[in-house]
Amino acid sequence: MKLINLVNLVNLVKLKALALAVAINPDFISGWKLKAKVEWDLFLYSEAIASYGMYLKLCPDDFNIWTTVGALHNAIGKSQEALQCFDKAIAINPEFVSAILNKGYACSRLARYEDAIESYDEVLYLVPGHYQALLNKGHSWQCLGQPDKAVACYLDAIAANPNDCREATANLVNCRIAMNLAAEKKELLTFQQYLKAKYN
Repeated sequence: MKLINLVNLVNLVKLKALALAVAINPDFISGWKLKAKVEWDLFLYSEAIASYGMYLKLCPDDFNIWTTVGALHNAIGKSQEALQCFDKAIAINPEFVSAILNKGYACSRLARYEDAIESYDEVLYLVPGHYQALLNKGHSWQCLGQPDKAVACYLDAIAANPNDCREATANLVNCRIAMNLAAEKKELLTFQQYLKAKYN
């Protein structure tokens, strides 16, 4: 706890110095970038977004930072704004996997599951067997009520990363339980319909 407090204190001192530096020189590119990083470390997400915004005015083609700002928007629940940032990053670098993956996540948070799956497929085209893309794609298929396709994704995720696949394994088990319950429910309803037709 004391170490965390010390780190926060150091970051606050850094932040004060950086705020003064960019106030004196608003075109201090690395100053805005460093200020935003310190604000992120202090969980000052809105402030970090504002500082990165100033940086991007000076360096608008930095697709890494557009992706970072998108992640910050996601962290504060602004998925639509996050999506816009990821689109800007992808427009600059169409093969930037991190931006495409995060775009899928933002789409999923907006319940745009088909769009999310499209993004995950783009990632898998660029990086076959990408564990997180397979995991997220499976979740999107679950949300669309297609557990069979979700199961296929989770199995592929486990095959891609067998040494660290706890989440995929847990999702696979839950998905199969749901599928079995649905099948049992269907059988029960069919039996009830049979009884009703026979004895009514």
